Amino acid sequence: MRGDTTSLQSIALLTPGIPPYVTGGMQRHSFNLAKHLAQLGVKVDLYHIMNSGDQTLDDLIGMTAKERRNITNLAIPWHAGRWPGHYIRSLKRFSRAAYDLYQTRPPVDFILAKSLTGWSFVAAKQQGAILPLIAVNFHGYEMFQPRPTLYTMIEAAMLRPAFQSHANSADYVVSYGGRVTDILSERMGIDQSRIIEIPGGTDPALYAAAPTPTLGKRKFVFLGRYERRKGIEELNASILRNPNWSERCEFRFIGAIPSHRRLNLPHVSYTGELRDPDKIQAYLKEADVLLCPSHAEGMPNVIMEGMAAGLAIMATDVGAVRLLVSEDNGIVLPLSSCEAISIAVENFLTMPDEALDHLKRTSHDRIRGFFWPAIAELTRATLSNLLTS
Repeated sequence: MRGDTTSLQSIALLTPGIPPYVTGGMQRHSFNLAKHLAQLGVKVDLYHIMNSGDQTLDDLIGMTAKERRNITNLAIPWHAGRWPGHYIRSLKRFSRAAYDLYQTRPPVDFILAKSLTGWSFVAAKQQGAILPLIAVNFHGYEMFQPRPTLYTMIEAAMLRPAFQSHANSADYVVSYGGRVTDILSERMGIDQSRIIEIPGGTDPALYAAAPTPTLGKRKFVFLGRYERRKGIEELNASILRNPNWSERCEFRFIGAIPSHRRLNLPHVSYTGELRDPDKIQAYLKEADVLLCPSHAEGMPNVIMEGMAAGLAIMATDVGAVRLLVSEDNGIVLPLSSCEAISIAVENFLTMPDEALDHLKRTSHDRIRGFFWPAIAELTRATLSNLLTS
C-alpha cells in the first residue's frame, strides 16, 4: 500500500466541516491540520461537510495554491435533522457517503476521523475490509465531562454510547493530553497503548508583536458562540452580581450570543459573530484578559488565540486547559460558578499593572510552543511511528 515505510505520505482526514463554511473549534483544528500537513508535502484527502449555499467551497478559502495542490477537496452534502439523535444520524450518513467515496480514491497511509465521521470505516474494517490504521478524535470528549443542567446531562447521556462504541472499535484514539487523557483512560476504559497524545495548535500569523501594556480600565473579552457549557450564564451572573465593576472594567463578547443572553449594561458590549480573523485579533489585542469559564472543553482554540494576542487567561480546569494556563499566565478556576468567576475577576482588578503585564508576557511567550507548523510535524512523526510499530 505504501512505498516509503518511514514517513507519513498521505492521509484521509474526515471532519464535520472546515471554516469559513462551518465554524467551531473542531472545524478550525481540522482546517489547520490539513493546511500544515499539506505544507509538509503530505497528500491530504479532505472529507468535509457541504451545506447548501456553499458556493465558494471549491476555493478552500484560506489555503494557499501550494497547499491546495496537496489537498483533494472532497465535500459531502450534510443532511441535518430535528428529532432527538439527529446529530448522530447525520454523522453516520456522512460517514457512509465518505466511505463510498473513499473506495474510489487511491489508497492512503492513515485515516484520521473527527467525531463520528469514521463510523463506516471502523465498521467496515471490523468486517474484514482492508483499510489502513484508523484513529478517531472527539476533541474535548465533552459528553464525558460534567454538565451544568439536567437537559445537558440527558443530552450527554444520549451521546455517550455511540462515542464509547466508536472509541472501542478504532485502532487509536487521539487526546490533547491533560485531563482529556484521564477521561479516555479512567472514564472510557481506553488502554494507554491505544491513546495518541497530540496537543492542539494555533496559527503563528496570529502572533502579536508584543502584548498591549495595561492601561486604565481592565478589559475582559469572551470569544465564542453561545453554548450552555461555555459558562456564559455564570459569567453574566457574576457581572450582574458586581455592579461596582462598571467603573473599573469593560466586558466584550465576540461571537453569536442570542439577544436574550445579552446584558444591557454600559460596560458590556457585543460584536456579534465575526469570521474575519483580522477583526477578531484586533479586538483581542485591545483586551487584557480572555475569559473561558467553560464547564467542559478540549484544548480551546480561543485560549491559544488569546495567548497569541498577549492576554492573561481566566479558564476553568477542564480538558487540556492546564497545558496552556497556570498561575504564571492567568487564573485557573476549580469549576465554572458565579462565585469562582467573581473572585477571579476581582483578583485581576486589584492586581497591579506590572503584575498583569507579567501574566500577559508569559502567555505570549508560552504559546510559541504550540504553533501549527510544529504541531503538524509532531502529528506526522507520531503517525509515522505508528505505521512502523
